[in-house]
Amino acid sequence: MEDMWFNIKYYLWHRPKDFYHDVKWFLKNLWVFRKQMWKFRPWDFYHNFQLFAFSLELLSNQIRNGVEEERSATKKSDAIDELVGLMKTLSEDDFEMYEEYSNGDKFIITPAKYNNEYKKRRNKALKRIFRIIKGQDDKEFEGIDLTSSEEHYDKWVEKFDGTGYYGWWE
Repeated sequence: MEDMWFNIKYYLWHRPKDFYHDVKWFLKNLWVFRKQMWKFRPWDFYHNFQLFAFSLELLSNQIRNGVEEERSATKKSDAIDELVGLMKTLSEDDFEMYEEYSNGDKFIITPAKYNNEYKKRRNKALKRIFRIIKGQDDKEFEGIDLTSSEEHYDKWVEKFDGTGYYGWWE
């Protein structure tokens, strides 16, 4: 009998409330993504990248202005901004590609033509995109207990480079 009352309460109170929030977010997203959605075509590579890049820009701003600790939030938003830059560069027709320095500095933009050099740079940029999305290997963080002390947390933040699609929402 209690289960029946619980189900009735759930369907009369929680379901309409959930529906209201879904509709509210739907209307907000229609407004926020209106420019990208206007141009979006499911078969078009360029607009798929533009839609994803725009949503990542929103995420980067949310992380940067959110309540997360500043050191890790800055690393995450920098990695997202780098990913957005790479995606926009690949999706545009001028085909200026990123060239990576071996000493670990940031990327610089250099022009490239439709030749083997272009293909190498394009593949390097694609590998970097997938590396940013995949994130770091979990084995790098073995043995670090974040709950034990501030010192362990500082060690974790030093190793963390901000990459990893799944970690941006945690």
